[in-house]
Amino acid sequence: MWVWIYLAIAVAGLVMVGCFAVWLWRKALALLSEAGVLLDRADQLAALLAEIGQPEPAETDGAELGTAQRSAT
Repeated sequence: MWVWIYLAIAVAGLVMVGCFAVWLWRKALALLSEAGVLLDRADQLAALLAEIGQPEPAETDGAELGTAQRSAT
């Protein structure tokens, strides 16, 4: 009698492990799908940024930007 109880518990455990494996597999596929979408969006962003290009640097009069002039005291 006890053998059947332990066997039933073992079978139920195997079924639960199988269900968990299927659930985990589906979640992994969904994650990989989203990663693919993210890579596609990154490629689109890179293409858009390449179309914009870089602006030409403005010529300055030699003064550094962002530095304060020191007054003599």
